[in-house]
Amino acid sequence: QLKALDLGFGSSQLAPALKVAYDALQQEGRSRQQEIFVLTDNQALPWQSFVGVSNAKKEEGGDAGGPSSGVWDPEGIGSSTSIYVLRLGVDAPENVGMADLTMTPPVLFAGSAGRLTTQLIRSGPPSPTTLVLSIDGQEVGRRSFIAGSADGGAPEFKIPSLEPGIHTGLLDTPEDNLVTDNSFHFLIQVKERLQALCIGSKEDTLFVRAALKAGEQSGIETTWSEAETLGGESLHNYAAIFLCNALPLAPQTLTALERYVEAGGLLTLFPGGQALPQDYQALSCLPAQPVGIEDFPAAERKRTLGWSQPHHALVSPLRAGSATPTMTLRRRLIWNELPEESQTLISMGGDEPFILSRPYGRGQTLISSISADRTWGELPLSSYFLPIIHQLVEYGAGIGGYPSFVWSERSLPLKTILPEATRNTQVSGPGGQSVAIRSTLLDGRTLLSLEDATVPGIYTLRPSGASASTPGLAVNMPRLESDLSPMSPERVKEVLQIKNVHLAADSKELLQLVQDLRIGRTYGEHLLWLALLLIVVEFFYANRLSRGRSALSTLLNVAASGKVEGAAG
Repeated sequence: QLKALDLGFGSSQLAPALKVAYDALQQEGRSRQQEIFVLTDNQALPWQSFVGVSNAKKEEGGDAGGPSSGVWDPEGIGSSTSIYVLRLGVDAPENVGMADLTMTPPVLFAGSAGRLTTQLIRSGPPSPTTLVLSIDGQEVGRRSFIAGSADGGAPEFKIPSLEPGIHTGLLDTPEDNLVTDNSFHFLIQVKERLQALCIGSKEDTLFVRAALKAGEQSGIETTWSEAETLGGESLHNYAAIFLCNALPLAPQTLTALERYVEAGGLLTLFPGGQALPQDYQALSCLPAQPVGIEDFPAAERKRTLGWSQPHHALVSPLRAGSATPTMTLRRRLIWNELPEESQTLISMGGDEPFILSRPYGRGQTLISSISADRTWGELPLSSYFLPIIHQLVEYGAGIGGYPSFVWSERSLPLKTILPEATRNTQVSGPGGQSVAIRSTLLDGRTLLSLEDATVPGIYTLRPSGASASTPGLAVNMPRLESDLSPMSPERVKEVLQIKNVHLAADSKELLQLVQDLRIGRTYGEHLLWLALLLIVVEFFYANRLSRGRSALSTLLNVAASGKVEGAAG
């Protein structure tokens, strides 16, 4: 049966598996000895599913475990149940696998190069290995290094200039003990230009439009729209949208903006004087709701910006490219409290928020405490303004574009990774096999999911009516499996927490353990040895007794001549 099984690419969990096995034994209703056998390669990962499992006595008034609780409950396991664990793996396995990768920038422009940084996972001692990068089936880079060493670092590759479109990438490591994690698939998105939209009056958007216009040579294309003329314009092609003193907006426009962010867009709001606090409340995707506007005292208007989240993908390039800016500010939005899901990316002295961020669906919403013109401060004239506007567009393209890769799953939701997919989209797997798209209705909304996306590789899409397929998803097996660290026998008994646990290192030892429990030990040989011991003891004991009695010649009073003179008194 094991030989007939197909190789899978998922991760295993032993705690629920053993619970299902125990439930099956209980349903049989037999009172004889019950046995569960675990065949394992000795990898520690599947045993981690026991960590944190309830010990039957949860909280006061809680469930006491048992066969129907769905949780491994050691105290609920009957004393007639024995678990045999056959440990067939090696004691010190070695493996090198790709754990993750990062592309900078996340979306490339045509004619520009990028950088790929990798993260590796290593089992066993450090050893030399080689990492090979291929794009569209052609090798473009090769790195040799010591995997697992403290100073090995993260291997980096240069991504060459590519044509606009979606390109397939592949990272390969040499064959080792786990072949299925030697390849790591990913996609590279290259665009001709990035689209940005400014919403607001001509005066309110002046400085943002000027900053974006300065980025035309780097591939940024700007569209300007006044709030009342936005209408039913499609927003999904924009990498970033800027609202500059544009509130209040019509309800249909607010709905369109929220859907844009939910589908993976980046919305940045710069306040102004025409919006009241209730106008901000109409846009539910904001990081926080302002409660008013406050003027800075004259003595506190000079502020130094601080990087509250220096490693954030938006802030990190700004922090690396320039010194911390100082500027004069005259007015700001004020907040009562900040929700837990909001995050201060940049502050203006102490903990006062300058730019707040909040994830919303696949995208993000940002709000500035300062306007984008000179009425609230000198932000547009600072050396910081131009870089952050450009960085916002590039960052928005990254969060809303194709994901570089996804992890394999039985059912893969398409809403967050391929929002353009429909029920009529044809999907093909790495081997050319057709992969079904299933639709479900939840709260009046149709949700699409890709069924059985478990095979690593590139999945292609062909929209209804199209003649050609394009790369749509790069799927990789979960990299937790790359950690082959072994499980010690002592630790196995600790996590199971039951008495009748028997461990074996090979089939011969396992069969002996089973026979000892089912039949009991035979003591025939032991009895023969005991009988032999008793015979030896009896011989020496009889000899000792015979030496303790008087000789017959003494008892009969025999003379030296041999004449018996009489019995001794």
